[in-house]
Amino acid sequence: AGIETIVEVLEVSGSFDYLLKVAVSDIQGWRALSDRLLGEPLGIDKIMSHVVMKQVKAFTGFPVPALS
Repeated sequence: AGIETIVEVLEVSGSFDYLLKVAVSDIQGWRALSDRLLGEPLGIDKIMSHVVMKQVKAFTGFPVPALS
């Protein structure tokens, strides 16, 4: 089932398998979401998180010339 607060999921290489972008209103919301993810039978046994303090540059698209 979809979880509304998870807005993007990427499979990545390196020290972890997936990168999730989530949107929660506060740390309590994040704790509830992480507890839910760890509690469900999804195969998740460890979560590493970082909090965005501010957006420095917004993604506006890939720098690919428009096709005419």
